[in-house]
Amino acid sequence: SSEGGQAKLLMLQAESSELRAKVEKRNREVRELNQMLKAWEAMRHSKDAQIEKLVERCRKFEDEAADKARAVESMRNRVDTLTGRLSGSRGIGGINTPMSLNA
Repeated sequence: SSEGGQAKLLMLQAESSELRAKVEKRNREVRELNQMLKAWEAMRHSKDAQIEKLVERCRKFEDEAADKARAVESMRNRVDTLTGRLSGSRGIGGINTPMSLNA
């Protein structure tokens, strides 16, 4: 009976050892997954920052383009005003000369 108890004890120790090994393996896997998650979050944060910078640059370019468009429109209006005044005047030799720059 002592041998039976000792055999049972050895089986329990082996089982315990196996379970401990499984737990250690799972713990390693969890640590690796946590490291991967941290690396992924850092990469995502970096990409989010890059995207935000690009969006800001696009906004800046759009604002600059709108400013330039307003400046061009203002110049066109001034040119149209000037050519409108000049088209009523007499050119060389009394000939009426249209001065539109849009033609």
